[in-house]
Amino acid sequence: PHPRVHHAMEVSALQLVVGGTHSVFPMGDPSRVGEARRFAARLAEEAGLDDTAAGRLALVVTELGNNLVRHATNGRLLIARHGS
Repeated sequence: PHPRVHHAMEVSALQLVVGGTHSVFPMGDPSRVGEARRFAARLAEEAGLDDTAAGRLALVVTELGNNLVRHATNGRLLIARHGS
């Protein structure tokens, strides 16, 4: 087997939102993934997303969170609602 090589990785949004607020979820343990998913579900409900869109959002948040737990050191998931 090949030794595992760790590479620094940064994922950033391409859109700058002035005056926006976000919630930060440090992904130090798997329980934080569920917390972030529940937060995103509340945002989806507040935004009036239909069940399909809300389900897709939950899937994306879960996948991102799990990837941070597995592959990042001190990974953080930032979630914000933008727009009206």
